[in-house]
Amino acid sequence: MASLSAGIDLKTAVQLPQGEDLNDWLAVHAVDFYNRVNLIYGTVAEECTEVSCPKMSGGSKYEYQWADKGQYKKPTSLPAREYIHLLMDWVETQISDEELFPTDSSRPFPKTYLASVKKIFTRLFRVFVHVYIHHFEHLVSVGAEAHVNTCYKHFFYFVNEFALVDKKELEPLDMPLLAVAAKRRFLRQRFLSAQSVMQADSFCFGKAADDRSRSATPGEPVQQSVLAHCVEKIVTDLI
Repeated sequence: MASLSAGIDLKTAVQLPQGEDLNDWLAVHAVDFYNRVNLIYGTVAEECTEVSCPKMSGGSKYEYQWADKGQYKKPTSLPAREYIHLLMDWVETQISDEELFPTDSSRPFPKTYLASVKKIFTRLFRVFVHVYIHHFEHLVSVGAEAHVNTCYKHFFYFVNEFALVDKKELEPLDMPLLAVAAKRRFLRQRFLSAQSVMQADSFCFGKAADDRSRSATPGEPVQQSVLAHCVEKIVTDLI
């Protein structure tokens, strides 16, 4: 299973290295995460249409409306595809602005720098929200789940380390809840794809032995309702 808890110690990796300038550290990561999020969205872009995603949302509870200083001066509801294209273009403009992200070490960062960085990370986070909630199954089907999980975990720890995204904004992808949801989806998928009781046993490592007896003998078709019950039982054991 692609785990949100696997891999290197990202909590430590995001910390400001001794002697490193904070503004430079934030700038490097803003560019890095822009590139990563752009690639992640590219993985699901063909699935994200005006029909499938008529709004830029994260489930039924969250909708993001676009506003800028140009065409959309007031918050405007847009299809997710259009919203994300505008978002990525906007971020690229920000990080390419020498006044905001100076590449010459002799030039100071502007007073508005931190506020701008926070807005960049907040908007990039919204792409994660949409991709996870509306296109997660596609990520799994193309084998991108592990990469996206690692990238999101890195992003989450970084923005928390430097308080770049408001906690209220982070609610749609709360890390503990996301990990539990991913585990639940994985277990349900594995159990419901089993062709026999014996195969189901191999997935659950014997944890559902009591329920197995209700599915007759090894080799017979698995009763879907029994497996669904097993999923809930095992998820409870694992949390």
